[in-house]
Amino acid sequence: MPDPSSVSVQPVPLHRPVAVVIGARDARIRTVLWSVFTSDAAIRPVGAAADLAGVIGLLDRSAPDVVVLHDSLFGASGLGSLGLVARAAPGAALLIVGMHDHPAFVRRAHEAGAADYVRLDDAD
Repeated sequence: MPDPSSVSVQPVPLHRPVAVVIGARDARIRTVLWSVFTSDAAIRPVGAAADLAGVIGLLDRSAPDVVVLHDSLFGASGLGSLGLVARAAPGAALLIVGMHDHPAFVRRAHEAGAADYVRLDDAD
């Protein structure tokens, strides 16, 4: 048995960057979110899309930890289509961002499978 004092131990990273997929119709929102996420070494954006089909395609090619979706992405289909995203990324946390502040909308987001709803005005 080797002497424990002679054994060299290399540090092992405790975690990897959080992989994030972004979905927003508005290119400015996608750009701002991408910029915010790339400014933090603990977060790694892996893709961004302008519609639900694009988000689902990204989820098929990546294994994100978090999917950040702007509420406008759902359009007329409403939050009911959040289930499509949840099924495409079963291990990912779903985070909705937007401008709504009505408690009923936030409750519906949670009921549809979102881990949380963050108002863009509150997203420091």
